[in-house]
Amino acid sequence: MDPIEVNGSPIGEQLWSGVRTVAVAGGAFALGRGYIAQDTLALLAAIGAVAWGVIAAQMKTWQRSHKLVKLAQAVSDDVAVIK
Repeated sequence: MDPIEVNGSPIGEQLWSGVRTVAVAGGAFALGRGYIAQDTLALLAAIGAVAWGVIAAQMKTWQRSHKLVKLAQAVSDDVAVIK
């Protein structure tokens, strides 16, 4: 079983939460003031959601690959070889 990973500093998550909050508030403000149409805001939100999913998946893949490389470096060459 893998050990539980605990982030020692919540600053990264807090920053992302703040960015999301400001983005939602900014979109609502722009919509309310008439700077942006509702359809445009919905389009931007959809693009952001898709982009977030793609970026998050790529980051998770990179993190897993990095962990596998570290593991492969720790074991003998008959168990794992780094290409």
